Amino acid sequence: MKKPDKRMFAFIIAALMLMFSISAFAEGGLKGGAGGGQQQEGPAVYKNDDEELTLNPDGTFTLSGFAGGEISGTYTMTGSTVTLDEENTAALAAQYAWYWSKTLSVNNYRKTFSFAMNLRQAQVEYTYETVADTASVTGFVTTFTVADAGKSYENVYAYGAWMGASQEYTEDENGIPTYATTLYAPEDWQNGMYYNGNSAIAMTYDEEKGAWTLTLPLACEIMGVQCYHDVADPVGDLKDVRLEDGKRIELPYDAEKQSDSPNLSVAFVNATAPGTMDYDVVCKAADGTEIPLSVYLPYGYSEEDTETLYPVLYLIPGAGTNYATWFKGGLTNNIFDNLIEAGKVVPTVMVSMDREQGEAYLVSDIIPYIEGNYHVYTDSEHRAVAGSSRGGVAASTLWITPETSGLFSFYGLFSGMNKEYFENDAYELSDEEKTMLSGAKVLLGGGLTDFNMFANEDKNSTSIYRANHWLGERGVEHGYLYVPGGHTWTTWIQLMETFATEYLWK
Repeated sequence: MKKPDKRMFAFIIAALMLMFSISAFAEGGLKGGAGGGQQQEGPAVYKNDDEELTLNPDGTFTLSGFAGGEISGTYTMTGSTVTLDEENTAALAAQYAWYWSKTLSVNNYRKTFSFAMNLRQAQVEYTYETVADTASVTGFVTTFTVADAGKSYENVYAYGAWMGASQEYTEDENGIPTYATTLYAPEDWQNGMYYNGNSAIAMTYDEEKGAWTLTLPLACEIMGVQCYHDVADPVGDLKDVRLEDGKRIELPYDAEKQSDSPNLSVAFVNATAPGTMDYDVVCKAADGTEIPLSVYLPYGYSEEDTETLYPVLYLIPGAGTNYATWFKGGLTNNIFDNLIEAGKVVPTVMVSMDREQGEAYLVSDIIPYIEGNYHVYTDSEHRAVAGSSRGGVAASTLWITPETSGLFSFYGLFSGMNKEYFENDAYELSDEEKTMLSGAKVLLGGGLTDFNMFANEDKNSTSIYRANHWLGERGVEHGYLYVPGGHTWTTWIQLMETFATEYLWK
């Protein structure tokens, strides 16, 4: 399941602020607003992710940092609500058509702003078709269609994570890479890009077909796409424009035109003999806690066949996720279905859990439960653990902790590493510690624009780049890989394929 766009949380907060008429704190520059006869001492600057809003005392504003470019104009303000003028906002309206309102909500205390929603969007069903196209930059075009005989909808939009990302690298004075990411519209995609940004695009009504359509040259991805239309909202109720998970579509790979971009087809539903998923497993811990688990059993697993034993891969998800995320979001069941069927990995049982419960109960309760209820090996040579983001921190903690390090022979540490050793350049490993850490096959990995890869922003974790150098300087054997992608499943699907085919059970 894709993580929710953090802007949506800002929108919800903004709408609630408007509904309950919460006035922002007047701290520093802004004292109630400008353009409406109120006083302001100097320019007031507010942030929303990469976007920056500047309100000047003379009643003018600038808004920069979004894909549509910088816009400016005049504004009025009442309390915490900023109303922008009609002029010079076409670029903003085009970029944010899916929730555009001329009003913004500012918070002077936190120096942030949010877009306010004054429309409600109703989700609509759509169909899509992808066909090969030699003229396309990706080798394919995908057409989305919303049936609407008689044109009953006023505006229809398609929303997807189809903004192409490219990066430019520099190094700081210590030789540590830093990057700048540029996002491109779908039609400007180039080989080597990957998808790392959401946008809404207005669909066009086709009178002959009696439908709204949109055709885009999309590259390989497993993408959640939603379509919706604007409706009047007389009572001001807030409605999230997105489906909970969205309709996930599989977009194909062209080996020539997409040669330098991610090939995620390993996670497509392709296997003719898939395994089975059980999302209703409950492990009861010794202290009485009920622990929900998701269990994948490979094709051919049989309750009656007690002679055949299987290795186990334990999966720990990141923050804000749950025990099903590795399969419903990361599609790890599809990955293993395809790799097992291709003979690239041996049939494997997989178990996923909530991160917090994994940290508390994996060793003491979950492993004993699985080994007591499934036909699996019970030795460390047939036991592996992988984690993404904060789940990677949890998995790496098992690796560096003497009491648990030897329980697993394979570690997949994706976009998250414990700070125990890796922030201490003066710390030297003892011979016992070096032997302990070298006793497993380990893959460290992340995405090119993953905040936990190079310039780490997560203070609970160290960067994969730093951990790689720290371990290498101390002679600890391990694998290291960065792939096109951000802190998303695009990255972790690629890393899981490598971990499964080049590390597991070798």
